[in-house]
Amino acid sequence: MEGAVLSGAAEAGIGLGAAWRSNFEGPFSQERHMEVLSEQYALWEQAGIAVTWVFFADPMSWCLPHVVEDQLRAVIKT
Repeated sequence: MEGAVLSGAAEAGIGLGAAWRSNFEGPFSQERHMEVLSEQYALWEQAGIAVTWVFFADPMSWCLPHVVEDQLRAVIKT
């Protein structure tokens, strides 16, 4: 974040890798997703940089369409 501030970045993204399940830790709840995204958002906000995008990575293909839809609805609502 310090580098982004020093370089004059105007926007940033937040997101989750292995968003829906980890082969090591198991599944993640939507509530946990929102906690982590909120923490990331707050850090960028404190740095004065607008969050303009959100990403969810799924390298192990654990996502299900209805779960992704529910997660996206929660992000849009928040």
